[in-house]
Amino acid sequence: NFMYIFSQESIEKAFVYNDLDTAYGRIASSFAHMVWTGYAACGLAKFQFLDKDHPGRPARKTSYLLHPIILHGLYNWFSTL
Repeated sequence: NFMYIFSQESIEKAFVYNDLDTAYGRIASSFAHMVWTGYAACGLAKFQFLDKDHPGRPARKTSYLLHPIILHGLYNWFSTL
């Protein structure tokens, strides 16, 4: 991700040509990364710290990790189109 953000082409586009459209798009889309990372973190915390018989504890790790993994993969795929 750092190589993509700080590539020479991105730097020239932003600072030489004053074209910040890509930067604004990355700012807006980074919200999606925060949402599914938070979703996975909350599920992991419930799985690790709630008692096994607690009704709020996920039964399996895949029940809260699968969605963020798929969403992240789709996001990366669509961002390369």
